[in-house]
Amino acid sequence: MHETVKSLYSWHMVSERCEKVYQKVVEMPRNGLVNRIKMSATLGPLSGLGQILLFLLDLHLLLICDFLWPREKIELAENFDSRKY
Repeated sequence: MHETVKSLYSWHMVSERCEKVYQKVVEMPRNGLVNRIKMSATLGPLSGLGQILLFLLDLHLLLICDFLWPREKIELAENFDSRKY
């Protein structure tokens, strides 16, 4: 039994599975604002409403931050060339 489990959980196999999951996530379509609110509403009367309120609060905080610190004034980080090191 140990040999069977050992063959199923090698680091190479785990990394391949992780890569497949990440690729699926990247290929998933992005949901718009209205669709996210609709999906939150399906969580139930109390949980759904709470999720929607948190979502809208988060959206307002993002808009406030965008007003206080405009994207144009934020210094972008340069790409790190790991091949040099």
